[in-house]
Order: sequence, then C-alpha cells, then structure tokens
Amino acid sequence: VLKLVEEYLPKFDIYNCATALHKCGLNSRDDELATRQIQSDPNFIRLFSATKKRALEIDSIARVEPRVLASILWACARLNIYDSELTTAIAADATNRMNQYSPSYIGLIMWALGYSGVRPRPSFIKAVIAELQGRPDFDSHTCMMITYSCMRLGIRDKRVMEAVGQEVMNSGLEMAEPLEVASYCYAYGKLEYWEKGAISVIADRVLETMGDFSPRMFSMAALGLASAAAVLEGFDTTMDKLKVMIEDRLVEFNHRDISTIAFAVGKFSQNSLERRMATE
Repeated sequence: VLKLVEEYLPKFDIYNCATALHKCGLNSRDDELATRQIQSDPNFIRLFSATKKRALEIDSIARVEPRVLASILWACARLNIYDSELTTAIAADATNRMNQYSPSYIGLIMWALGYSGVRPRPSFIKAVIAELQGRPDFDSHTCMMITYSCMRLGIRDKRVMEAVGQEVMNSGLEMAEPLEVASYCYAYGKLEYWEKGAISVIADRVLETMGDFSPRMFSMAALGLASAAAVLEGFDTTMDKLKVMIEDRLVEFNHRDISTIAFAVGKFSQNSLERRMATE
C-alpha cells in the first residue's frame, strides 16, 4: 500500500487517501511493531499529511461522506495517531450532521475517540443521545462501542445507558461475539450502571460464551461481575463457572491476567458478603 502511495499520492483524492489509511490501520491491529514501522515510514507520513489537507480544505469536510471521515478517525486511533485539528473537525462535523451518519459510523467515531482518550464536547454527546433515542437501527455491537467508549472516557450519562440497556434486553445479545459480551460486562462494571434487566442478560451471555473467552476476556468479565455483586445478587453461578474454566486453562494466563482475576474473585466475594450483611 505504501509503495502505491509513494508512486501515486499526487493523484489521490480524499477517498483514495482514506482507503490507504484504513489499510494501514488494519495492518497495525494489535501489532505494536507494525504500528511503529508504519508510523515512521516516510510514505505514511506523506499519506497522513495529504489526508488531513484534503479533509480540512475550506468547506470540504461537510461534503465528505460520513463513512470516509469515520474510517479516517478509526485508522488514526488504531495507529495511535492523535491530531487535534483533524479530530476536532471530524467530531464537529459529526455533531452538525449526526442524522446523516449511520449507527455503525457513529459507533466508529465514538470508539476512535474513546481509544484515543479524547473526550468530545457535550454537544457531541447530546447529538449521539438524540440518535440513540430516535432511531431503531442501533444494534448491540454499535451500542457496545458507544458504551465502551463512554467507559474509557469516564462519561456517565444515564440517557446513553438507558438506550443501550434497552437494546441489550431487546436483542438478548444473541448475536454478540465473546469479546462483545466481555466488553459489555467490563464497561457496565466500570460505569457502575446497574440496570438489573441488562446486567442479567450480560451475565447469562457470559455463561454461554465463556468457552470461547481469551485470558483477557476472562479478566474483563470477572471484574464486571465483581462490581455488580456489590449491588445485585444472582451471579454466583456465573462466577463459579468462570473460576472452574479459568482453573482448567490456567497455563494460558500470564502473571498480569492471574493477578487481575485473583483480585476480581476476591472482590466478588467481599462485595457479595457486604451486600448480604447490608440486606440483613
């Protein structure tokens, strides 16, 4: 891709630039070495500069398709690149014409902001809430991206969580992949939002999908359940099954995974005991 950039970049329009940037983002996924190599490649540096210039040309950003802007921001997040001017411009455009963005593109932009640690303006969150409440086409995967981003950015908004919780209960997360289920569990725990119906659905899906969990997913689910145990009851079976499965696969876990899970299991027991004592 970068060889093509070297040869044809002067002919690239915003769509060509965004596609090339997206390909670079895909190649860097969960690979720190590849990310560093791409970041330092002279052709990539030229590509990013050209993409930014074409996106920010006077009055041009409002004419760029939402999917292109969402793809650019997603790729930047994946490549650990934060450009304040570009990010602010895309977020502002999304705020102004959020109704033209599909749910998946809204989810991508939220995920990119969360992954990069960039807290959006209140007007952006207000626009997201308006779309969540007014459109029926947000699926559980898109809602997970929004929820997880809110968790990473420390955004605790009841209106967001109510809309997301409704989708969780309506869908039952039946089509959710294991990573999506674990992410929901972890995000709900960190955000301390305890809607019993949604949490119950998440816990049930943890029980059903944990056979395909990675060590990191076990840690995420255990931490989420530990937080929930302080407020809600009924998760003992899920945690017991989680512990048995972890014990059977312990050789797959590194030291950090083991220490995190040990903390989560202890916290679950402590929170459960304190909740029962308070109830009595």
